[in-house]
Amino acid sequence: MKFDDLKNSTYLKLDRYDQLLVEMLRSVVNDELINKINSYSSEEWSQLLDRSMMNGVTALLWNNLKSFKHLVNIPAEIADKMTDSLVQSTGRGIIIHNQLKELLTNFSENNIQVIILKGAHLAEEIYKNLYVRQMFDIDILVKKHDLPRLDRSLREIGYKPIFVDGTNPKIESQFPYSPPKSGVRLELHTSLKSTVMTGSLDEEALWARARTLSIDGIETLVLAPEDLLLHLCYHISYHLYRHFGLRTLCDISEVIHFHNNKINWNQIVDCADNRHIKKNIFSTLLPTKIWLNDNIPDDVLNELTPRDFNPEIMKWIKSQIFDGRGQYYIRSTKIPELVSSEKLANKIVIILRGIIPSKGQIARKYVIKSNSVRVYLYYLLHIMDMVRRHYRTMIKLLKNDEVVVNIAKKEYEREREKNALREWFIRE
Repeated sequence: MKFDDLKNSTYLKLDRYDQLLVEMLRSVVNDELINKINSYSSEEWSQLLDRSMMNGVTALLWNNLKSFKHLVNIPAEIADKMTDSLVQSTGRGIIIHNQLKELLTNFSENNIQVIILKGAHLAEEIYKNLYVRQMFDIDILVKKHDLPRLDRSLREIGYKPIFVDGTNPKIESQFPYSPPKSGVRLELHTSLKSTVMTGSLDEEALWARARTLSIDGIETLVLAPEDLLLHLCYHISYHLYRHFGLRTLCDISEVIHFHNNKINWNQIVDCADNRHIKKNIFSTLLPTKIWLNDNIPDDVLNELTPRDFNPEIMKWIKSQIFDGRGQYYIRSTKIPELVSSEKLANKIVIILRGIIPSKGQIARKYVIKSNSVRVYLYYLLHIMDMVRRHYRTMIKLLKNDEVVVNIAKKEYEREREKNALREWFIRE
């Protein structure tokens, strides 16, 4: 099966409101789109705003609308909410920009080479805007042998390791730091390899191909366009598209628009093939092309199509990106599993597994050693935390609240599809 056989698949079709959102996130504006926008009702605008906020793209949506808002009728209350979101995003963007400058100055003074990743790179070079690309942390790729120097230089300007021994116990190649004042978490990465995927990026080649970018006169390294696309595709795929998947697809679309004809697509295909990440790259570029950017060459997608790909996989990916509506109520995978289970014995097992997890799970959750006596004290804290987070949902379920029950069942199916997607990714 090739891309040519997939592009008209019903599995790629979006519901009405998600289709409205992606059309307005496209960089192409024409009379047809303007006429469609002017036909939107207040309810449609409200749905559009809600979905843009859930997907972390409200600032990008408003930025796209600004270029032709004199041609469209936007309800005043919607415009006000978007403006409020923009103001908050701008304030955060200025703080992050200044934080990044301070970090890069510090690294430069200490003669430490780094590569800025994802949001920070995109905001500074691709979007050239402090508010469009929402960010919650600053990700930086570093060399492992530079970690002691980096730690000293960061402590000198007030940064503190979040974990006692520096590294994240869940991700050994990640070293997170908290900022000294207002700002966002800093994450140093010595590797971009996922702990669950079979393939990986060629990190030695990433460093060799890295480009210089000047940020307010401070020079730093960023990924080459092809490596940036590979990293964005790989990163969102190993998160199984759940963490602002649509925002990442927009990032990929913007990178392609920005670099236009300079992208070496053959290099991307070769890297994906040689590093065993064709599944990750294809499964991310396919929805990007269908929903947001037609400039991805068909022959590239035909070359990248995995042998064991089937259209239902796109249904799973679409579900992870767009169907997280139930998360407002359901913050646990156990509750949807509990609701969907029919046998009483299974329900009891699910409850016990949630209340009394393994010592290893408690240790990872509260960042303590699993062989420590203190681990038993944290069981009580865990139970209190479970009650605090889920009692409202459980009360609604006990009352057989139809809305919450349906959300739980839908989230259970979404979780099942997520697991199927993960299994497909790691299968050779």
